[in-house]
Amino acid sequence: MLSFLPPVVLGAIAATLLAINTLFWCLLLFVFALVKLVLPFKPVRALIDSVLNAIATSWIACNSGWMWVTQRTEWDVEGLAGLEYRGWYMVNCNHQSWVDIFVLQHLLNRRVPLLKFFLKRELIYVPVLGLAWWALDFPFMQRHSDAELRANPEKRFEDLETSRRACQKFALVPTSVMNFPEGTRFTPARHATQRSPYRHLLKPRAGAMALALSVLGERFRSFVDVTIVYPGGAPTFWEFLCARVPKVIVRVRRLEIPAEFTAGDYATEPRFRKTVQRWQQEQWRQKDAQIDALLEPADQRTDHQADHQTDRDRMALPGDAVMSSSNTGSSNSHSSNPDGKAWLILASVVAVVFGLMTIRAGGTVLFGGEEARRAAGAWVGFVVWFNFLAGFAYIVAGTGLWARRRWAALLAFLIAAGTLVTFAAFGIHVATGGAYEMRTVAALSLRSLVWLLISAAAWRWIWRRA
Repeated sequence: MLSFLPPVVLGAIAATLLAINTLFWCLLLFVFALVKLVLPFKPVRALIDSVLNAIATSWIACNSGWMWVTQRTEWDVEGLAGLEYRGWYMVNCNHQSWVDIFVLQHLLNRRVPLLKFFLKRELIYVPVLGLAWWALDFPFMQRHSDAELRANPEKRFEDLETSRRACQKFALVPTSVMNFPEGTRFTPARHATQRSPYRHLLKPRAGAMALALSVLGERFRSFVDVTIVYPGGAPTFWEFLCARVPKVIVRVRRLEIPAEFTAGDYATEPRFRKTVQRWQQEQWRQKDAQIDALLEPADQRTDHQADHQTDRDRMALPGDAVMSSSNTGSSNSHSSNPDGKAWLILASVVAVVFGLMTIRAGGTVLFGGEEARRAAGAWVGFVVWFNFLAGFAYIVAGTGLWARRRWAALLAFLIAAGTLVTFAAFGIHVATGGAYEMRTVAALSLRSLVWLLISAAAWRWIWRRA
């Protein structure tokens, strides 16, 4: 929707929306996590875990929302059919970037239960999110190098015991156990250091997967193998926020879990450990070949590959014009409204009406006396003052949009940016223990969305055509 904006502006907007979304849902999550901590009884835990998972699922859904607003990525996805939201899954994926997590969450959210990741122990110190991961029972693993394990073999059992405890908790409610077998992000330097036998992957580790299967094996519906490919190269997180990821290819396949994997002990049975490792290495070999094929230019593929019918399920964020049908619809819409007059009339009317309502609401709280302020509850001073003053700017911007003035488009951008900054400041206020009303969260969310939409219309039909 906002993909026409400069990348840096998109990055700032996306980062702000992510921060607001994270603070809002994490504050709610921490309340229920505290209940679970104080009342560590199994029935309470089962109930609270379901609530915590629902909160995390809502956070992911809202992330997909701001991705829709800011991203212009083409999504090419196969293999999602047949997944079910109820039940347990073991999910494996290659790892190249922090973006992988957002890709997996966006595509699998509400298709399978909440993904629970095996995380490096250092990540517990990530502000806000580290505590949220802890509350959601994500297992934190202490990664050891091969040299460390050879010198101190007993360290191998530390992570296995951590995994065992985490998986026992996962048994209470349906969960998707998510594992990056490589243990860290792929980089050319790490690939060279490992002398990996794969072209696009690091060597996999099978310990966490094997332990999860031994504890929860009978509950797992299937093993879900996910392959993520970025044809333009693995992006940094900032590049992702700035909408500099032109295309993402994802392939999902469901595999039967070998029955013997639920019966052995990976930590104490060398023969069983070798069997699991060989199986994991074979999956990795197939994944490496698949990445090769996906990166191969289309004109070099064989006719058989080109004509082969698959269950391709091309995924696009809502509103992305990356498919031919979406482009057709967009073109028809533009041809029926070539100068955007209807959109600008609607935007100007909304801006003026919104402005009048805002001035009235803010003025009542600020100048209506003690009774009005008591009725407002835990109102936040800087938010009310900003909204009250911005109300006048709403009206000015609305009249300018009606007249198709270029300065009105700039004013709309400034209002949108100011609203997002105020929202971020409000989030900090809440995170530091400040009093607030939930209606303030809803109002700021609505204002942010409305002015982002008005800014998009102003940019398209005024600024670019001036």
